[in-house]
Amino acid sequence: MNNPVEFYDIYDYVYVPFWQTGSFRLAIFALFILGITGLIYFWFLHRRKRKAISKQLSPAEQALVELGKLSPQSYETKEELKVFYFTLTIIIKTFLQTELAWQVCEKTDNELIEYLKDRSFDQKSISELEQVLQGSLLIKFANAQTLREQAERDLAAIASLIKKTSFLTARPEGPAKLLAKPGRLEGSPRSGDGETS
Repeated sequence: MNNPVEFYDIYDYVYVPFWQTGSFRLAIFALFILGITGLIYFWFLHRRKRKAISKQLSPAEQALVELGKLSPQSYETKEELKVFYFTLTIIIKTFLQTELAWQVCEKTDNELIEYLKDRSFDQKSISELEQVLQGSLLIKFANAQTLREQAERDLAAIASLIKKTSFLTARPEGPAKLLAKPGRLEGSPRSGDGETS
C-alpha cells in the first residue's frame, strides 16, 4: 500500500481544428452570401450602365451596334444563318420604327415592302431591302460558303441603308429625301392607315 498514486496532468480541451469549428463554418457561409450579393450587384450595375449607354445612342447608332454583333462567317449551319437573317430583319424593322416612327415591327417581310412602297420610300432602298429579305429564302438551296458570302453582302447593305436613312432624316428637311413622291406630307399616314409618324 505504499505505492504512490500517480496523477495525470489536467488538459484543457480536446484539440479541434479551426476548419471544424462552428465560427469558421459561419464565416464561410457569410463570405458565400456576401460573394453572391456582390456578383448580383455588379451584374445589375453593368446591366444598368449598358442600358444607359444604349439610351444615349441614336436609333441608327443602336442599329449599327447590333449589326456589329453579327458575324456571318461564324455561322456554320443553315439553321444558324436562318437566325442571322431573322436577327437582321428585326434590326432593320426596329430601326425603321424608332427612326421614322412607322409601325413596322409586327409586319411580315412582304407587308414591310408594301408599306414602304405606300410611304413612297426611296425605290432603290426598297429593292436593296427586298433582296436582303429574300436572302433568308435562299438558305434552302445554297451551300454554306455561298450563304456566308451572301450574308456578308446583306449585312453591308443593311448597314448602308441605315446610314443613308439616318443621314437623310438628320438633315433639316427630314425624311423628305427618302421619299420619291413630292407634294405629299412625308411621314404622314395615308387615309385609313391609322398610324402616325
